[in-house]
Amino acid sequence: AAGVLLRAGWPEMLGLAGGQDAADGSAERGRIGFLDPMCGSGTFVIEAAMIAAGIAPGLTRDYFGFLGWRGHDAALWERLRNEARAAAHNDTCPGIVIRGQDRDPGAVRAARENARRAGVEKLVTLTVQPLSNARPEDVPSGLVCVNPPYGVRLEDLETARATHRELGELLRNHFQGWNAAVLTGSPELGLELGIRAHRTHTLWNGAIEC
Repeated sequence: AAGVLLRAGWPEMLGLAGGQDAADGSAERGRIGFLDPMCGSGTFVIEAAMIAAGIAPGLTRDYFGFLGWRGHDAALWERLRNEARAAAHNDTCPGIVIRGQDRDPGAVRAARENARRAGVEKLVTLTVQPLSNARPEDVPSGLVCVNPPYGVRLEDLETARATHRELGELLRNHFQGWNAAVLTGSPELGLELGIRAHRTHTLWNGAIEC
């Protein structure tokens, strides 16, 4: 998920390129938004908030396999961890609006709990809403990042096509001025969006080529 956001240019949108920090006020030049309109358990939303808050991946994790390597430099590792802790500012991100929504109340409950465990619950808004209700909410620019259903099972393929068509219509009609990153399970489904991709990347979501 973090890799998708890096490919989509989310750090650059925040003014984080070149090692800048969102806390320096660079994001306050204008409000910047992030929305996953089918957020599920909140993975994209949480990763977006962590990047905005300067929270390094795995910052709260206690154990990594490399700690047992003979060549592991414990002093260097501790110094890096301290630098990462000092860079994190998970209490506020001025000018950055990070939202997720899903039609499934259970998924939204899980997303809220995951955001709490990740330490970014104050930075995100998660609501129970269908895809059709997604709007920029007066934020002039931002990133829509979404992983719609792929229709892996044959009986689900038409539903996946319809969802991609709905998503494309939504982006065209309501999200002018925003960028979008859509993780899709096949080029055929991508075409259903009705939007020409600025660029495409191949990656793997588990065993599924996307």
